[in-house]
Order: sequence, then structure tokens, then C-alpha cells
Amino acid sequence: MFSLRRFLSALAAAAALFTLAAVSGCGDQAKPESVAAEFTAAVLNGDSDKVIKMLDFGEIAKKQHLSESDADVFKSKIKSGIEHEAEKVKANGGFKDLKADPAHYSNDKQSAVVVVSYKVGGEEKTQRVKLNLKDDKWVPTL
Repeated sequence: MFSLRRFLSALAAAAALFTLAAVSGCGDQAKPESVAAEFTAAVLNGDSDKVIKMLDFGEIAKKQHLSESDADVFKSKIKSGIEHEAEKVKANGGFKDLKADPAHYSNDKQSAVVVVSYKVGGEEKTQRVKLNLKDDKWVPTL
């Protein structure tokens, strides 16, 4: 027999578990290793929009002295490169066993390098991801 009270209790419990999982996951984003792994997975999956969103593109454009139109061309080239890389990964059966090594921090702890390893077609690959700390968040850089 359907009980509204049981249903609402179960719904409240599920919402509490979801909230706890979401909060726990957010804590990992404060770690450069987690951000580097997420960034690498986005590249390998061909999720160029996520990659662009994760990058501090305004800072990149400023350092490269890019005009707005040049920045758009640069974004387009980044997206094309990501799509090309993802096609190669997909053609080899995708990637698996992605893991990030502990970060190597700069002396001032404002930047870090994380080595991310994964397998594509049975072959072990590694990628060095450089990150900067900006507004208490780790941001991948090019």
C-alpha cells in the first residue's frame, strides 16, 4: 500500500544523500589533482566547451595580447585540437585508468604541475597539467 509519509521520508533521505555527495565532490575541486584529472578527461572526451570553460581564457588572452577577434580564433583552434585528439582516442577504443599523481607546487604555492596518466589502446600515456591558483580555485593553464 502506498504511504505518502514513507515516500516523503525516502525522498528526503535521497535529497540528503545527494546534497552530501555534491558537497563532498566540491571539496575535491579545491585540489589541483582533481582539477587536472577533470581537465584531462574533458580533453580526451572531446568536451571542448568544458575545457574552454575550465581555462582562465581572459588571462590567456591578456598574456598573449589578443584582441577579441584573435581570442575567438584562438578558442576555435583550441577546440579543433581537442576534437582531433578526442577522435584519435576514440579510434583507439577510448581511454581508461585515468589517475593524477600528487601535485608539485611552486615555492609560493600559487601554481602547481600535476602528471596525469591514462591508457589509450593499452598504451600508457602521461600528460603534464599546469595550474594556477586564482580566487582559491585551481585553474589549468596553457
